[in-house]
Amino acid sequence: MSSLLPEAELTLPENLIEQGGRYTWTIHARDTNEDFRLGDFNHGSMSKPVSFSVQ
Repeated sequence: MSSLLPEAELTLPENLIEQGGRYTWTIHARDTNEDFRLGDFNHGSMSKPVSFSVQ
């Protein structure tokens, strides 16, 4: 779990994305007020999977 961010951002470790690789990720939102409808890792707070490949 990451700490709260003031704005949407993503920093990847060096050499994580490689040529010829295929990647998929899903983002989970977190609600600081612990409202189960707005976050806290339930299915309603998950994005759809996003996939991409690197040529």
